[in-house]
Amino acid sequence: MVELTLTLSKFTYLLSATLTIGFLLAIIFFAKNLHGHIRENHKTLRSKAGIAAWIWAAATVIYIVATLASVLDVSLLEALDFTTLRSFITQISLGKFLAIQLLGAVIVAIWVKRCQRITQATLVLLLALVALSAPIFQSHSASGGSHLMAIGTLLVHVVAITMWVGGLIVILISTEFD
Repeated sequence: MVELTLTLSKFTYLLSATLTIGFLLAIIFFAKNLHGHIRENHKTLRSKAGIAAWIWAAATVIYIVATLASVLDVSLLEALDFTTLRSFITQISLGKFLAIQLLGAVIVAIWVKRCQRITQATLVLLLALVALSAPIFQSHSASGGSHLMAIGTLLVHVVAITMWVGGLIVILISTEFD
């Protein structure tokens, strides 16, 4: 059950983060603006980005608990112990980076709903990309010496692919564009 939850929550957070970034790209680059302001008929893109960001945050919470359960080889309920969970997100590097991602997703979800200008949406997009990229710095490449090139390459790939796939999905599913 733990492995299934781990897999499904990771897929969900990756998909919803990609959609969040795709919707933000659509607001910034694809939708027509009115002197730097988001037009009224494109506010649905902003709402969809907010929903995707909240799903991203919720899936990240589940992923953190499932990751802890997998590492400790305990059930999901046992991984919900407050002290153990707090230790995981404050002392273990993977937990710290996942907590940064969770915090970033929550801030994106709150901030995107308040965006009125394209410049604000651009800042939210940058925050979303940073939040999504945080766990990369805990990868196997990060622990060895002289692996800055590997981490940098992985970071570039993750950011580029997320923007590309997110943009494509939003173009395909959105009805707001001609």
